[in-house]
Amino acid sequence: MIKRFCVLYFVLFSCVAMFAQTKTHEADSLFSVGEYVSAGERYQELVQTNPFDTWFRLQLGLCAYFTGNYDVATTELSRSKKFPQAKYYLAEMMYRQYNFAEAKQLYEQVAMTNNDFTKKALLCLQQAEQAQRLMQAIDRVEVVDSVIAHKTQFFEFYKLSNDAGRLFSVERPYELTTLPHMGYMTQRQDRMIFSDTINGQSDLFISNRLIDGWSAKTSIADNLNTEFEDNFPFLLSDGVTLYFASQGHNSIGGYDIFVTRFNVENNEYFAPENIGMPYNSPANDYLYAVDESKKIGYWATDRLQHPDSVIIYSFKIKESVEPLLDLSLEDQLAFAKMQKYFLYSPQADSVVVQDSVSQIPVERADSTDLSFLEHVEQSADLNFFVSAEIVIHSLDDFKSNDAKYQYQKGVELEKQKEEKSNALSLARKAYSETTDVSERKKMGAKILQLEKQLKSMPIDNPYFKSARNWEIKARIKTK
Repeated sequence: MIKRFCVLYFVLFSCVAMFAQTKTHEADSLFSVGEYVSAGERYQELVQTNPFDTWFRLQLGLCAYFTGNYDVATTELSRSKKFPQAKYYLAEMMYRQYNFAEAKQLYEQVAMTNNDFTKKALLCLQQAEQAQRLMQAIDRVEVVDSVIAHKTQFFEFYKLSNDAGRLFSVERPYELTTLPHMGYMTQRQDRMIFSDTINGQSDLFISNRLIDGWSAKTSIADNLNTEFEDNFPFLLSDGVTLYFASQGHNSIGGYDIFVTRFNVENNEYFAPENIGMPYNSPANDYLYAVDESKKIGYWATDRLQHPDSVIIYSFKIKESVEPLLDLSLEDQLAFAKMQKYFLYSPQADSVVVQDSVSQIPVERADSTDLSFLEHVEQSADLNFFVSAEIVIHSLDDFKSNDAKYQYQKGVELEKQKEEKSNALSLARKAYSETTDVSERKKMGAKILQLEKQLKSMPIDNPYFKSARNWEIKARIKTK
């Protein structure tokens, strides 16, 4: 009897071991080719059967991190901190949340170990230290307006006067699939500073107008170009102050905006300086430009945006930096992230504190292709208030095709919000009426998911705001 029991136990143990080995092989194979969703499902099963195996928890946490499920990633990576990569990616998440102090501690721990992440951790440690310093002097920015645009065309929203010079894309519009190489031409059209790719990376170059054309491009300066990407130049009218964006120079993440000045005494540029927060962030920030005659500046950032989009802020330019002092930690984070800012009204010459709403991508309609409007219902009850003087009663009332398109997108968003809200009400009703434990568990998970989706949707519809902007601009042009 005992012998038979031992044989049965051995067979069962072997089956379980073979199952785990097969699942592990499947999960590892999927992970190695970047199939993180499928790999995560396998690792989840392995964690359920092996809850104390920290390697499986590490891999599950990494799958969650690479697919943007940061809640699960934080939980699982926190349980597998004995692995350097767990600490590294936990630090990355802390850093993105502006928790620079905790990120710095984790980077330091990884940097002290000899592994594949040591070099990256040392670089990130420098970034965290720089970010901590910049958080101590957040500039007061008075925003005039903001607009979301596709990253291949965002520079078209910089409305510079002729006195400010001209921005241009080095590539033709149809060649663009990602951020363009940008250039700047002076108001006198006698000098160009632009970005171009050399040996697989972007550097800044300069070219001067000659009698019979343009001089050959030359590198702008060894102390400005880095081993990383350098792009988005803009020269002030003084001819010596240059803004540009770089992923080097100890950027705090992606592209940061830097300023430098040309030293006429030795014909060299001074060491570039990071212009600080809130202009720069752990995301990409670039193309800082100033229209001195209008006293308006611009910069673009992809923080909290769709991968294909950026938000362009226009702001009132000042004589000097005005650091925000004596802020609570909550306000410090909010102003640094541009979740809170000062909104300036040129008409009223007044400033109010503005809490930003969630942003979603704004797409421009092709003015020659209106097929996207075919499914929009012509409603007799349409009352879309553009301003106190302008009310849209039908789609034919729109003067701007872009405004019409944005209105359509806004209606679609409102429908989605209504559908999610109705689904949430039904789910809550079903949850309260059932007594089945497994069914209540499923409904509970669905309710949490719907609540999260609704919370992520903006209260104020940004598409409607964009539609109003386009319509007002179109009507001003036709006056």
